[in-house]
Amino acid sequence: ADTKAKRSQRKQQNYEIKQNLKKERKKRRREQKEQDRERALDLMKKKKKQEKRGLRGQTIDPEIKEAAEEKIDWLRRRVEKSSNSIVSLSPDSYKEYVNDGPRLHWSLVVFTARGSRYRCAICHQVHPHVVQLAKSMNYTLSQ
Repeated sequence: ADTKAKRSQRKQQNYEIKQNLKKERKKRRREQKEQDRERALDLMKKKKKQEKRGLRGQTIDPEIKEAAEEKIDWLRRRVEKSSNSIVSLSPDSYKEYVNDGPRLHWSLVVFTARGSRYRCAICHQVHPHVVQLAKSMNYTLSQ
């Protein structure tokens, strides 16, 4: 009976040790995640500061700036003409206004195959969400 009690006591101690180890591992994982988050935030802040410093000291050639502004104006006019804030581009206009430089703007590009010859069901399902996103971005940027 004495050995049975000792075995039971050892089992209980082992169980408690395992539970404490689990708690410690969880605590270390949480602390590591928090440290990782803090490091990521610090890196993002440093990157933003570097970007700001880089843009302040930078001068842009007036010809390049003018060419880039012409592209932005063309895109703005296309957005204004559009009923849903989406600009459809041909391969040539995509190359000229989105892909090639000079570019002092950013673009969100969503490629779809909505034409009847493609029969892309997902493209048609996603389209209302793309329209909503485009309108939201257009509204946000115009504020």
